[in-house]
Amino acid sequence: MKTALQNTLKDGWTEKQFIENLTPTLQKLGWWGKQIIVDSGGNAEVAQFGSPRRLKTIFRTNLQSAYMSGRFKNMMAARDTHPYWMYRAILDARTRAAHRALDGMVFHVDDPFTGVGFPPNGHNCRCRDVPMTEARLKRKGITPTDTSNLLETREVDAGIDKRTGEIRKTTQTGFYIKGIDGKKIWVGPDVGFNSSPLGAHTLDEVLVKRAAELSGDAALDQVRKVVLSEPRMQAWRGFVNNTLEYGKQQKQTMTVGVMQRAELDYAKAKHAVFESPIIFIQDSLLVSPKAKRHTADGDALSVDEWLVLPETLAAAEMAVWDTEEQTVVYLLPGQAESRLAVRFGRLKSDGVPLPDTATVFHTPKAQFDAYIASGRYEKIR
Repeated sequence: MKTALQNTLKDGWTEKQFIENLTPTLQKLGWWGKQIIVDSGGNAEVAQFGSPRRLKTIFRTNLQSAYMSGRFKNMMAARDTHPYWMYRAILDARTRAAHRALDGMVFHVDDPFTGVGFPPNGHNCRCRDVPMTEARLKRKGITPTDTSNLLETREVDAGIDKRTGEIRKTTQTGFYIKGIDGKKIWVGPDVGFNSSPLGAHTLDEVLVKRAAELSGDAALDQVRKVVLSEPRMQAWRGFVNNTLEYGKQQKQTMTVGVMQRAELDYAKAKHAVFESPIIFIQDSLLVSPKAKRHTADGDALSVDEWLVLPETLAAAEMAVWDTEEQTVVYLLPGQAESRLAVRFGRLKSDGVPLPDTATVFHTPKAQFDAYIASGRYEKIR
């Protein structure tokens, strides 16, 4: 599926070509039509595998996501001059009530809703956001919507396990507004789209660029707030859960934090090579042989600790310079204190050197104190 979508973007395939090229492959692999599936318990049921209708949904949703991903990136880069985004829907018989209700509403780029509601926010969503200047808003007499006190997250049904009868649950974030008939309408992403998937993939690049351009603690705090925002934390939790569920490295990375000015200046004084204070983590830290060794040694982070690692890193008790490893090391708070080391010099695909999380595991604070006393660790803050 991923390869076919990449070819679509690269070669400009139409929807018809996408389906025609992918169908034989899926049929050869046995992923086509209705089939009887028997589980390990001997229970059988009829399941729908591949179909032209499903391929259409995959094509339209992913191509729209790819297009809007580029749009999102450009809009984030222009946020200083166009800090407001207007939601626009295609108004026809197929438009969802929630998307129709959102049409024409304006949100600030930092409004919480932009993190969860940026289109596409549902299968076959055709909506888009339009960037606007503050002057244009004033000329049109538009008052932007502030969802800071409106957004709520509710638990909703995500489907039923036919074998066990269990109702699967997930979360959905949105808010209520009045429709044309005066009745309240819930507006927000569809089930499964509770955080902007394209934002999760493209925002890292935007953050790197913005953090490299800006300077001072205030600028770094601004980037840090984005990293710790709920949509980004949802994306982080998805990264952790997906990596652990898959069980092997897929060469994926995710932003885990932002260095403070003190350690930035200290690392530069030590001739560390990097252009951005954004700290990335590789999925290998969760599932590599080294990660398994930490688990066997009893000093690996628990799943719950991985899920809140960006928040824990932001609250680090101490930052030091490791003179042997030439890394910045953070002492993380918690019931079981942890050590997170940041190395330098790793290049992203565009050639930009960035701080990279080398490792993270439980460590006694006494060891920190011993290393400081011996001179191996030089205290930064």
